[in-house]
Amino acid sequence: MGMGSGGTTPRFSGPTLAFSVRPLREGDAEALAAFYGALSAESARFFEPYKDTSVAAMREVVRRAAEGVDLSLAVLDGDGRIVGHIFYLDVSKDVPHLGIGLLDAYHDQGLGSALLVYLIGVGRHVLGKQTIGLTVLKDNRRAFHLYRKHGFQTVRDVTFRDKDDSYEMWLRFGAAKAEPDAGGD
Repeated sequence: MGMGSGGTTPRFSGPTLAFSVRPLREGDAEALAAFYGALSAESARFFEPYKDTSVAAMREVVRRAAEGVDLSLAVLDGDGRIVGHIFYLDVSKDVPHLGIGLLDAYHDQGLGSALLVYLIGVGRHVLGKQTIGLTVLKDNRRAFHLYRKHGFQTVRDVTFRDKDDSYEMWLRFGAAKAEPDAGGD
């Protein structure tokens, strides 16, 4: 996939922000669990890719990444602390779904947008996908507008916690258009 432990680690910086992105690796489970535990109640409500964020559950996340089932990346601050988690779940699917989560201190600085652009490039050029997807709660207006700004289109209403509380959104790269699975994800 080109994102293995020996790959290049992208580094980004701005006037007040420096961070890097690297694949999750053995030993990250504790720090990843700490990241999820440090999310505010609002952030945890909007960004909940895993019901269980215990260290044991995060070991499974790291294992799935190591085996290539998921593409799972740590977002690190200048001190090497995990301050975000970005990923594609089940990269073998025709339309893998991405996720972006950041600690609140890293919101409203353009980092989410930069990470989304990065994941779009990975989906298109590294994973070679024609279409990528995501799910967003309907009341997460900030994220919804970010995704629309980057070309994602709503394909259907889906249920996350409550009936039809979320949108499934896709970004199509090529002329070929996949259709949503009638059974949902």
